[in-house]
Amino acid sequence: MNEFFLMERVKELRRELYNKELKQDEIDKIVTEISPFKNILGLNDGAEPLLMVDKDGESLNIEAPRWIFHLLGLKHKAVHLLLYSRNDVNDPVFILQVRSFTKFEYPGHLDMSVGGHVIGNESSHTTVLKEMEEELGIQIGHLLNSNFYHINSYMIEDIKPEINLYNCERRDLYIAEIDSKSIGSINFKDNEVAGLYLCPLSSVKDLLDHTALPLTHALKESLPKCLNFLTILMLVPWNESVSLTDVGAIIVSIWRNIPYSALIS
Repeated sequence: MNEFFLMERVKELRRELYNKELKQDEIDKIVTEISPFKNILGLNDGAEPLLMVDKDGESLNIEAPRWIFHLLGLKHKAVHLLLYSRNDVNDPVFILQVRSFTKFEYPGHLDMSVGGHVIGNESSHTTVLKEMEEELGIQIGHLLNSNFYHINSYMIEDIKPEINLYNCERRDLYIAEIDSKSIGSINFKDNEVAGLYLCPLSSVKDLLDHTALPLTHALKESLPKCLNFLTILMLVPWNESVSLTDVGAIIVSIWRNIPYSALIS
């Protein structure tokens, strides 16, 4: 199959599979059909098994390699974690990662602190812990109160035809505070991260509004959602006798309707 007819076949599959209820044997046949042409399509993407999900993130128990999900726009799950720290005057600083310059997607771009795909039947909670340790070399004990908090989930499409990326994922979004002393424990174990970028709250709006630094689609979409939650958290009075989960439940019920621009203006 030459490249022209191969691309026409891929486009046909994207149209056919969009929002279609698939069976495992159907996706297996497609993987078998397309696999010999992976190099022609320029797919320098992973083969770890992902599960298809519906628009609400519920598993459909259909498995396929990561590259076929990204080629055909099949829905799957991913996680994002935003880490922040506070200095002596209580100003939050966001800890963003610089992606490796060899990454298939968004090489050298600023990204969320931690991110990754949910593999197989792994839970999002487990995925966050695993990716945090793999990408930044830190564990849950490095986080304030050894805790991170799930604040939102949303479905997104990120399409980049020039690299045959049709990414359709349900993102589970988390936030956590890391003690400033623990930042020194960060190390880049798996070479997926090239460095860190520390962004104070006062500079976040400029970071998102300007194009001087390359930002991933994930950062543009997820950071404002985290910022809404964090800003309201700092405005809501609470003490150590009230858990972050209790406060978070109140905040989550109101934060969705407040634009981040209003909070940092």
